[in-house]
Amino acid sequence: MYKKKIITGTGLASGFLLFIGFLSGCSYTRVWEGTVQPDHIHVSFKDMNGRQKLEMKNLKNGSYLKYEANISEGKLNLQVRSATSTLVSKQINSKEKDSVFIGGIGKDNYVIVLNGKKASGTVDIVLY
Repeated sequence: MYKKKIITGTGLASGFLLFIGFLSGCSYTRVWEGTVQPDHIHVSFKDMNGRQKLEMKNLKNGSYLKYEANISEGKLNLQVRSATSTLVSKQINSKEKDSVFIGGIGKDNYVIVLNGKKASGTVDIVLY
């Protein structure tokens, strides 16, 4: 004799809640617009939840990295990293504008990491 497995309402509800929990952990951004050039990044976004990685190259052997972020909603963590160090690591809730001296590093590649939590706004980064 064999047993039939019956899926009860509790089992279905548990599976559904697990599925919804999985979806809520996913990254999404409702609107993402921007331009990415080797030495200049400009992006605008709305309702960003998750992480976005971008790359820059210091083609002109510039001495400074300038960034400006204007966050109208939510929170944004901005990181700028070279191969050897983290140049910028900021939690931004409104406006932030600064320049970082990178003169001694030379021609290098940079990774820009934007990690948003219900963030809306713009970010502009320039190597010069």
